[in-house]
Amino acid sequence: MPQDNDPTKKFADATARYQKRLLDMWKSVLKKVFTRIKPMLSFVGTLITKGAQLVGKIGKGVFQTIQRTYNIVLKAIDAIPSMIKRVLRLGDKILALLRKAADPMKIIKALKSLFSRYVSLLKEVFAKVVDFMVQLDVLGRALAVINGLKAMLRLVFAWIVDVTRAVDAIGKAKKILRTVVKEMKKEIKEATKLRKEVMQLKAA
Repeated sequence: MPQDNDPTKKFADATARYQKRLLDMWKSVLKKVFTRIKPMLSFVGTLITKGAQLVGKIGKGVFQTIQRTYNIVLKAIDAIPSMIKRVLRLGDKILALLRKAADPMKIIKALKSLFSRYVSLLKEVFAKVVDFMVQLDVLGRALAVINGLKAMLRLVFAWIVDVTRAVDAIGKAKKILRTVVKEMKKEIKEATKLRKEVMQLKAA
């Protein structure tokens, strides 16, 4: 286990901190966001299946935007949990390496490689969450167009009234994600700085 005078200690402490925050973010925030937007995605899926009937009323551009962002959001919901699991596994590997090291100076080379990869993966997760939020925003604006036409469209498509709930769900999800992104941005900045520091450590 790293000691107080051990130059690797700060990286063990930082990794443990990032691990906890990432796990908390996944369990307390992202899982809830994904659950909250599932009804919205179900509505959008229905909307897309009715595309041939809707395009003439909402416009080809709006429909294509909805279709494209819907697919991106669906893929992100699958990709983000997988990416987070990869980061957590690598973080556990770093902590195990430091915990078992009889002489921390002997594992500097391995630490450099693992911590550098760890920070790169953290950045990938951050970028994916940011893009997820951006795509939700684009999807929300496209659905807002439909919401504005709801009174007319409901005469033909009774289910179109659910568009209001879909727009609201996206708005609430974005509000939560903005807080997460703000916090992650600070951590990524710190982690990037630490990666530069770990690369300067001298091996025994």
